[in-house]
Amino acid sequence: MSQSLAHGRLDQDGRRDGPKAGGKAGRRDVPQAGRRDVPQAGRRDVPQAGRRDVPQAGQHLTILGHRAWPVTDAISLHDVTAVGRPTWSPAEPGVATGVHLMRSGYLLRESMGQCELVDATSGTFSHTGLEERSAFPGSGRVRFTFLAMSEEAYALHVAGSDRWQGWRLSIGPELDLRHRRLLAACRTADRLEREERLLDLFDALPPHPGDGGPGPRVSTAVAHWRLATQVRELLNSPDALAAAGLDDLARAVGSSPHHLSRVFRRITGRTITAYRNELRVRAVLEDLAAGADSLADLATRHGFADHSHLVRTVRRFLGETPSMLRRQLSRNVQAAGESAARG
Repeated sequence: MSQSLAHGRLDQDGRRDGPKAGGKAGRRDVPQAGRRDVPQAGRRDVPQAGRRDVPQAGQHLTILGHRAWPVTDAISLHDVTAVGRPTWSPAEPGVATGVHLMRSGYLLRESMGQCELVDATSGTFSHTGLEERSAFPGSGRVRFTFLAMSEEAYALHVAGSDRWQGWRLSIGPELDLRHRRLLAACRTADRLEREERLLDLFDALPPHPGDGGPGPRVSTAVAHWRLATQVRELLNSPDALAAAGLDDLARAVGSSPHHLSRVFRRITGRTITAYRNELRVRAVLEDLAAGADSLADLATRHGFADHSHLVRTVRRFLGETPSMLRRQLSRNVQAAGESAARG
């Protein structure tokens, strides 16, 4: 993801002080949902742990905004907004170690022989020297947090989850909320609170794999993965299929509703309804953190039936109401804006 991060440096406030990303897109080998020939990532020009540098961009991904904060001496947090190309990036080894936590948009990534769609319900582990490639179908616009870490900090806080999960990270509601609280704390809170929020996030990382039961044959597993990935792309799309019923989704991917429902749950660990609602809740949290104040408008924008449906869904996933979460996540945005205005 971040190894393609584009020509032209950004300062710590996200301002560009160099030339814009350039170069030709190259061959239009655009990835399709479920294909196994997913690219391997380009350069991982993301800051090393603890450094205040901003990622460099390459031809494949253009940085639109970037903010960075030190959390500890060995870990820094980077808030990145970018837009990528739908074609595959070149396969190159990474140059940074840490954890990516996706907040909006989606991409395809392949590394270590594993191919995955990464959206707001997921993230990735990154290692120096780990070869990967990525592509950005759909709108190409993504927003994510990168926790850049020293090798020692990674081994201390993350290695257990990484050992079980490979490079893929499933982000449940609790981990997502702790991530967003850490991001809010970084905007204005003191270092102690940042460190405490960071440890809270590490405590929520998955400690072990799933049910451990026998899996399907390799050919069947690949077909199931492709089917689930096609549906995940549809659920992340801005068109009508993102709000379609099970019959429509099944028809779009050439499956029966029963087979699709069963396979999707096996692959993702969620029902299609729960997965779609989780994506919607993540989008609502992103808007609340940015200061959105009309819950009725948020309900309409993100596909909820009405204001009450939004409140019920958010409470079911996170145990708190949107109003409570808005106070937690947006107060530091407002405080940061006031501080900048005074400065």
